[in-house]
Amino acid sequence: MENRIAENLFTRASQALIALMLIIAPFPFGSVQDLWVFVLESGVCLLLVLWIASQVAAGEISLVKTRLTWPIFALTAYLLLTLVPFSPRIVGALSSDTAVLYRNAAEMARDVGGEAIRRFPITLTPFDTEGEFLKYLCYVLFFFLSLNLIRYSRVYLTLYRIVIVVGTVVAAIGITQSVWSNGKIYWTYDAASGSPFGPFVNHNHFAGYIELSLGLALGMLLSEIRHFKDKNAFRGIGGYFAWTLHREGSGVWMVFVASVLMLIALMASLSRGAVLSFALACVLFGLRALVFEHREEAETPNTRRRKNVRLLAGAGLASILVLMLLWAGTPYARTRWSNLYDASLRYRLSIWNDSVHALSDFVLTGTGLGSFRTLFPRYMTAPISSEVTHAENEYLQWTFETGFLGFVLLVMVGMALAYQIYFRLSSRRDYKARYLGFGALFSLVSIALHNGGDFNMHIPSNALTTVAVIVLCLMAINFHKGRHGDRFLLESRHIPVRSLSGFTVISISLALAAGIAVRSWNRYESLKSQQEWVRDNPRLPRTVPDQDMLAPLTTALRRAPGNDSAHFLKASAYESAASARGFLQLFKKGEMLTLAEGELSRAIQLRPAEARYWATLGRIEMARRRDDLAEKAFQHAVRLAPADGVVHRDYGIALLVTGKIQAAAAQFSIARNFSANIPLRELLEALGSKTDDMRIWQSIVRYHPADLKVFASFLDARGLGAMASQYRTEAEQLDKAK
Repeated sequence: MENRIAENLFTRASQALIALMLIIAPFPFGSVQDLWVFVLESGVCLLLVLWIASQVAAGEISLVKTRLTWPIFALTAYLLLTLVPFSPRIVGALSSDTAVLYRNAAEMARDVGGEAIRRFPITLTPFDTEGEFLKYLCYVLFFFLSLNLIRYSRVYLTLYRIVIVVGTVVAAIGITQSVWSNGKIYWTYDAASGSPFGPFVNHNHFAGYIELSLGLALGMLLSEIRHFKDKNAFRGIGGYFAWTLHREGSGVWMVFVASVLMLIALMASLSRGAVLSFALACVLFGLRALVFEHREEAETPNTRRRKNVRLLAGAGLASILVLMLLWAGTPYARTRWSNLYDASLRYRLSIWNDSVHALSDFVLTGTGLGSFRTLFPRYMTAPISSEVTHAENEYLQWTFETGFLGFVLLVMVGMALAYQIYFRLSSRRDYKARYLGFGALFSLVSIALHNGGDFNMHIPSNALTTVAVIVLCLMAINFHKGRHGDRFLLESRHIPVRSLSGFTVISISLALAAGIAVRSWNRYESLKSQQEWVRDNPRLPRTVPDQDMLAPLTTALRRAPGNDSAHFLKASAYESAASARGFLQLFKKGEMLTLAEGELSRAIQLRPAEARYWATLGRIEMARRRDDLAEKAFQHAVRLAPADGVVHRDYGIALLVTGKIQAAAAQFSIARNFSANIPLRELLEALGSKTDDMRIWQSIVRYHPADLKVFASFLDARGLGAMASQYRTEAEQLDKAK
């Protein structure tokens, strides 16, 4: 361990920045918004600059060596490689399905007279993958920088306590809001369709953050109890409980109260995945504590002390399990636990089942980070009304997006971390290092189990705190307090700043900080401008858009030319203008459709698996009277999202225009099976404008009271009163049968 005197002003500023980032991260809704993602990424860039300044001021670069370095570098290089454009032949060799999707997009561009992209990346969503990769890169930098910057003296203990304090504050906010809640975050911000708890939009993510803090608190509690006992020379098993009545036990009481508060908040969140994960971690660590080592050793005060501590830890974890069981039986929580196989679990199982089927199509390289929400509709079989943004399982989504190669590299990183922790933790005899290390390890095991049923690592505050807990675990078990002072057990490599190697490291680090800062800023500005357009235009304009009207989208594309969503919004504006009525629009219609077609062509080539883009192209080609291209686009959209009712409805309208009435009715029927929000009356009116065949009308009507009443009203409007009366009578009979 390097002495405090080895620090300089820049090092201390870096340590303060690390603490500040961890303090701020959970409070702005878990830092999920674009602004706070940018703030965290900027914080990491500043941290890198401060680290460079501290090394230059010290005259040498000191780099901590760990077994994780090369596996993490290999994983980072692979993820970066997925963003690099390759020739179609190389992409086809790595993933034939990826190549086919990009070729379809290129063929479409040629069909509409646009310029086709000749080289494309492995990822199917480059813009989203870039954003996810930036976050991943910042987590990696935060890990290495924290490991190098808090190894001085006992700085890591301060950070350990800070995470516990922040977790306690978050828990207090969650409990307070659950008692006096108005359904909004901080009683002010609407969480839309989420299930808010504390500062988080989702109660599961709140519970995930509490798991990380609570594990540290338990480790700190055990360490403080042991320290209090030794300091006051208490003997026997009773000495571990003397702090409850002793005047100097306030420090232990504070950690104990924090632990209890976080445990209550965890249970109050009603996150079954988090509670079960925490309970399983308690069982695993409780069993580990009760399995005594060195049974062959003679009975000595040291061995008796170790056994007593293990008994205390095991009994404490058992008490936590009992309290959790008692809480689950209270009226507040009973309804949540009485029916485990509810809609939430069925939703997850459906997503997992469909996601597994996708793995066989993108075995080697996956579909790219952040691409799940785009590719999943291709495999979705259940009629889920809302958009599925995550796989509800971090490991499944990671494999979906990065393939077998990404999964293997992640396992290598995990194994390197596990070996690094086990190798050192099993050999430590310093009780403080062991307890703090086990506390951090408890947090990691708990969140790792929870990630099997949720997506905590996609919440920046939880991901950043997880990285910090890994660092704290490594610091705790590698801190040695001996007769010759404090010592850091991990080796460090020292490189003179004025050497060629030192100059290279400094140059690469500065370039990396500048690159991340520029890309992060451009991305944030692009997304902010895009959201400004969406906010100012809740309904697409029905007039010819001028330069000022499209300025936000123009800014978004200037900042990030790869922002396919901005291209799509621009195309939608042109399409809306083309569909407007009026004398001026009559002459501008062709121009608007051509502009929409061009923007959409670029959007599709940047995101070739987005069914919504292809369906919009189909509508545009239909308006341009190019029926063959319209049908081709719609067929591709249906293949990409076979369970999307809106796509089937639009395809049915296109078929209706071309005179394929029965095929159109079939698409309308499929659309209503997958989407309950599509009005039956509109579909009936569309069919009625093309045919008087009642059998075709009936084919999209379900034998349900609501449908029969709508159908009766439709028949009345067409002068078929007798038939309408018959269907209305049937609807009334069905209502009575209920």
